[in-house]
Amino acid sequence: MLEENAVVANESVLLEGYAPEDALHREGQRRVLAECIKPASTGKRIRNVFLYGPPGTGKTMLTKWIMSELEKGASRVKTVYVNCWSRSTAYAVLGEILHQAETFVSPRESMLSMTRKFENATRHPEKKFIIALDEVDHLESPEILYDVSRSGAGLICISNNPYALSGVDDRIKSSLQVEGIEFAAYTADQMADIIGQRAKYGLAPNAIARDEIKMVARMCNGDARVGIEMLRKAALIAEAENKRKVSTDHIRKAFNEAKFMRKTKIESRLNDDETEILKIIRSADRINANGIYEQYAKKVASPVTGRAVRKYLQKFAKLGLIKHEGDVRWREYFAV
Repeated sequence: MLEENAVVANESVLLEGYAPEDALHREGQRRVLAECIKPASTGKRIRNVFLYGPPGTGKTMLTKWIMSELEKGASRVKTVYVNCWSRSTAYAVLGEILHQAETFVSPRESMLSMTRKFENATRHPEKKFIIALDEVDHLESPEILYDVSRSGAGLICISNNPYALSGVDDRIKSSLQVEGIEFAAYTADQMADIIGQRAKYGLAPNAIARDEIKMVARMCNGDARVGIEMLRKAALIAEAENKRKVSTDHIRKAFNEAKFMRKTKIESRLNDDETEILKIIRSADRINANGIYEQYAKKVASPVTGRAVRKYLQKFAKLGLIKHEGDVRWREYFAV
């Protein structure tokens, strides 16, 4: 029974981790992905896949949902999901795979020991492993892709960058043999359908009008995660104001909050070196890469290489944390 002023009926539907069974406007991608990994249900090797497209286009949601469904229906399948942003080294990736495979790993386990345990786990005759590596472009070394593929486990790579695997050497490419599946940005009409679906199951009846749903869809710019978070926040703001319907004012407030929370979430995932470099950029009006590195090298005990710093700068730009102007030689960076 809903409270009299309740706008939110089921908040879990409005959270990022929720995966609806009918993923709107992703029927084609779901069909191809299912076809690629279905052989695992009969103990056969899957076709490795690479899901790519802008943020918030359903790549992670669909992967987690379809792996969960496969595990439920096939006892011989074990699925593992690893986010390579937070686990970017081969050691960290193997550790997480073994953890989810319920294989004990001591805090001081050697890389050689980890590799042997990984090979033993993934070659289990009664289990076929499918390993999803999200944000695969954040891996420090692509060699782990070769190790996973060579082990006999199936591999799902996910990235916002369509060229994330283009830089790996031919030996790794030959081993992977991935099938690409593109996730294009949602159109405003498609986004309105998705927001409307979440509102239908997550909010009280008639708590938001179609015009307001379309407003959320336009403002989130094709990113479903942002749009759904805006819907949730707008509904909670309406409740806090003792209103029964979400208004355009609630949506505007929610948009500003969602932008701030997204940036905060992104920054919380940066490592210590990245955090220090971002501070240097924010403390300057404009600064070039050499100036950034000079300041950074003075502030940390063991600085990473200049090449690593340039990769961080590219990453910050993609995430919308900084912008730059000028060609490569004279490029200057500044905070957004």
